[in-house]
This record gives sequence, structure tokens and C-alpha cells, in this order.
Amino acid sequence: MKNVASHIRCRRPVWARLGLALIACAGFSAQAQGVPDMNVPTEIINDLWDAKALLVTGGQGAGCYAVSNGHRIAGPTLRTNVRYTAIGMSTANCAAASGIASVNLQFLARPRPAGMYIQIVDTGINISNR
Repeated sequence: MKNVASHIRCRRPVWARLGLALIACAGFSAQAQGVPDMNVPTEIINDLWDAKALLVTGGQGAGCYAVSNGHRIAGPTLRTNVRYTAIGMSTANCAAASGIASVNLQFLARPRPAGMYIQIVDTGINISNR
């Protein structure tokens, strides 16, 4: 009986260490895959004559941003890990039913060191690093 008890005592630390190692690996893996929660500044560029504003929906920074053709303006500060929709609008006040056909994009804000550009073009909306 003494031999069995000493054998069990020796294995407890091994199982405990193995369990802690698995927990540590799982935590590290989740952290490595996760996107940090942070603010992302944007700049809106309008290269579409018909677009008078950009409507942003989805979370922090949602709103109507009037912009003239060929100009840039400071855009919303978005939040990472939030799904947004950007729609090019034919009216500066984003009136109902003034969305421009095919000028929209659903996107997930990702961390970018200097922020991101939201560009309105005739083929839709482009997102790029600033």
C-alpha cells in the first residue's frame, strides 16, 4: 500500500503541471488571435461626383459625414471589433432613400497604426491603411 501511495503522490505534481501548461497555452493562443479593442481614426476621401455624404452605421462613430467631390475630411473614430456599414449618399444630410446604388461596404474595423482611409469611388467604397 505504501508503494501505491507514493506512486500517486509522484504523479499529482505532473498532472497539475500539465493542466497549468495547457491553460497557459490556451490563454496565449486566444490572446494572440484576438484583436485589441481600440479606437481607429479615419479620413474620408470622396472621388465620386454624385456622392455628397458618407453614412456610417454600426457603432461608435456612426453618423452622416458630408463631403464634396475631390475633397478629404476627418472621418469618424471607429472602434475595432465592431462591424460597420458605409454607404455613399446623394444628399449631404443622408436623407432616407438617398443611398447610391452599389456604393456601400460592410467592414470590420481593424487596428491600424495611423488609422484608415474610407474612399468613395464609382465602383463602391474602399478601405485602406492611412
